[in-house]
Amino acid sequence: MVELIEDWGHLMEFTNSKGEALEKSKVIHAFRKVSIDDLTSIDSEKQEHSSQIGVMNKVTVKQAERLPTVITWTLQPYEGLAERRFDMRVATITKGGPSFRLRAMALEATEKEIAKEFAGDITRTLPECECLLGIFTP
Repeated sequence: MVELIEDWGHLMEFTNSKGEALEKSKVIHAFRKVSIDDLTSIDSEKQEHSSQIGVMNKVTVKQAERLPTVITWTLQPYEGLAERRFDMRVATITKGGPSFRLRAMALEATEKEIAKEFAGDITRTLPECECLLGIFTP
């Protein structure tokens, strides 16, 4: 995540869970200093004719409020098309050490908008050609 933000951060905006904007330098620092608390508790109850064991595992990212919950990319998807905003939800993966995953939000709808804009450009530029939208299956 640090390398991604260092390379492409000029195209990104960072928002925390409260909807507040975060500074790029502070976000990079927060990703570098991630620490995780892992608490496992086991409850056991034994009776004459039964027993019950409960295991609870609680994993918490310390100072998570310094990490963004959404990273918004603003970029031109293809040369000649309008700039778009792509919101990416940040998820923390705690198994095997801290790592992060980005999940695009409403990506399919944005892809459809881009396809419509591209088809509109083709129709205006080449009015004698038919422009079809859809999926080609040979």
